[in-house]
Parts: sequence; structure tokens; C-alpha cells
Amino acid sequence: MLLRNRGAAAQKPAACASSHRSAQLLCQLEATLGDGPGATAMRAGKTVLVSDLRREDRWPEYVHAVQEQGFRSVLSIPALLEGDSQGVITFHCSQPLVFGSHGIGAAEAFVRQASKGLTLALRMLKLEETRDGMSAAMQTRTVIDLATGAIMAQNRCSQAAAFKLLRDASSTRNMKLRDVAAAVVASVAGAADTFTYFDE
Repeated sequence: MLLRNRGAAAQKPAACASSHRSAQLLCQLEATLGDGPGATAMRAGKTVLVSDLRREDRWPEYVHAVQEQGFRSVLSIPALLEGDSQGVITFHCSQPLVFGSHGIGAAEAFVRQASKGLTLALRMLKLEETRDGMSAAMQTRTVIDLATGAIMAQNRCSQAAAFKLLRDASSTRNMKLRDVAAAVVASVAGAADTFTYFDE
């Protein structure tokens, strides 16, 4: 199975999973090459069957590698996912396949069912990433607010002036604002670790 995000702006690399070592190698090869039956199936949104690799002239490097692993045909079926996620499940067969056979229909039905579970897993992952991002943002904000308050108390200045001091120190020392703020809080508290209520 090959899974990736649609578009050039996607930051995450393609992910591969398989039930066999040979299939894993071929999945990784297709992800590296950026083309093959799986990638074609994702782009077109429909099943791609290479019934006999000996007669296939597309993707020569991929085709050669598949045959080296002892396969004679490839069936790639796109998963039905949400948003920018794309996925494909590719079946490798040691014998030539014929389009319209019962096996192909069964494989397409399997992918439809598998897509439901994969969609749910991706939703859960997205929620987890959102939660982690929000938690990190709240921790950073809390440390900066604590440092701003400490500077206000020490210098008897406004919040805006205290925050400017923090920002200037961050720029001058070429440090992240959060790290400067954490150092301020640590110096006031007399401890290296900064505790926030958002730590888990």
C-alpha cells in the first residue's frame, strides 16, 4: 500500500506498508521513482492493471524490478480517502491477469472496505496532530507570558515593553523567543525546568 498527500506543498513523504518483503521493496521503489501503476492509479482515480509485465513498456525501471522479484502482473486500486490524502493498494501476482476476472472484482471490493478503516485511522491521526500542535502552542504561550510578567515586575514596565525586551533579546542572541522566555523564568524561579499546566 502506498499512501501520500496530494500536491507539491505536502510536507510528509509517502508511506509504504506491505504484507511481504518483496512487495515492500517495490512499494518503496515506486515512491522513490514517483511513478508506476500505483501512482498512475492515484492520479487517474481508477484501477490500473498491468496484465503481463513482459509486454509493458511504461516505467521500465519499476517493471524490471517487479519481474526480478518473480511477479508477472500488477493490479493497483486507488483507496477512497478524504481531503488531500491519497492511497493505493497494489497486488502483485506471479501469473498474468485478465481484466474482468472475478479476482479483480474481489480485490476492488476489498479496497473499498479497507478504505473505510484507513479513512478512520487518518482522521484519528489528524486529530492527534492537531491536539499536539495546540498543546505545544499553549505551552509556548504560557512560558512567554510568565517571562513577560517577571520582566514587568522586575522593571516596573508595561506588558508591551516587557514583551519587546524579550523579543529584542531573542533577536540579539539569535535564540527562539520561547527559549529566551524559559531562561528568564528559570532565572526567576531558580530552576532549569519550566512547568506549565499543559505538560502531559
